[in-house]
Amino acid sequence: MRSVFLLKKCIFLIFFFWCVGCYSQSDPKGRLNATEVKQLLSKADSDTARIRLLFDLSEAVNPNDLDSVEAISLSIKKLINQVCKSEKMLGDPFIIKSKLKNLQMYAYICQKRNKSEEGEKEYLEVIESVKPYVSQEKLADLYRNFGYFFRSLSMYKKAKEIYQKMLVIYQSLNNKQKEGESYSTIADMDFSLGNVKEAEAGFLKGIELRKSVNDEKGLSTSYNNLGNLYYSQGNINDAVIYFYKAITIKDKIKDYKGWAQTTINLSDIFLKQGDTLQALENLNKVAALSKQKDLKVAMGSVYIYKGFIFHGKFKYDSALYYYKESLKIRKGIPDKTGMAYCHYNMASAYASTNEKEFAKAHMDTG
Repeated sequence: MRSVFLLKKCIFLIFFFWCVGCYSQSDPKGRLNATEVKQLLSKADSDTARIRLLFDLSEAVNPNDLDSVEAISLSIKKLINQVCKSEKMLGDPFIIKSKLKNLQMYAYICQKRNKSEEGEKEYLEVIESVKPYVSQEKLADLYRNFGYFFRSLSMYKKAKEIYQKMLVIYQSLNNKQKEGESYSTIADMDFSLGNVKEAEAGFLKGIELRKSVNDEKGLSTSYNNLGNLYYSQGNINDAVIYFYKAITIKDKIKDYKGWAQTTINLSDIFLKQGDTLQALENLNKVAALSKQKDLKVAMGSVYIYKGFIFHGKFKYDSALYYYKESLKIRKGIPDKTGMAYCHYNMASAYASTNEKEFAKAHMDTG
């Protein structure tokens, strides 16, 4: 029996690598047409083999080719539904794993195409179908991803509702660390919705729970978020207190990205208070760390803030130098929002020097 199994496995692997070879040779962009896909699938000896093949092919597709990704995802779903006609396959580990993996693929498409209703329907359908067969921890992870789906579409009220389901599960499991994380995540949604009091209460509850289990990384994140909330409300003193609390822990646990971001937050406060020297001192510390640890996002932010400083001193050539440096980094990431922000600031600097054509070009690009 074992030799038969190994023979079948070898045949499938040979077939798979042949498929990949055909896939890459079918056209210069490595795409298969509909006829070729059907031919490949017809050679697989079962629906589960076809599901595996489609997943493997999906990894070779350019993720920006949304039509191809969607076609594969819908084909996988159809095959899964065929397999699940047999009740004994409903809880099959491979089928459960395939449903969850395909959900990620389809949710990605819905996110990119801003199809919130389709994405929501798919999440609800998959969650309902796998709920009897997965652990509570896995179910909570599913709700986390579901909440993030809405969050990525700026649908914060919907995201909050889903994150609250995640919270209930972690409370039932008495998982204080994840409970604290859930409170903080829900507080983020309240902050985005403008529910300042609810957000503050959520962040403080998250801090309490994270302290109780010595979750230092989570605690530093909660401190930073609470600092951001106070800063947004003009409560500078409390903002600085919580930013420094976050920085102290992030330095201790060597969370370099977090340390850099929170230090930039402090620099922003100093800059708006007119304390340019203190702002520059902090920015130079972040720049040194960013070069050492290759923190591109942080380095891009440093250049933007240095551009602000020279812009405010009417030294437009220096400001433009730093804006351009930030733009180079953000193009390399790529960070479209950051790129637009750079173009906007460059347009402002060029307008200040009466270089109207350059100003207009960057304003149009941004």
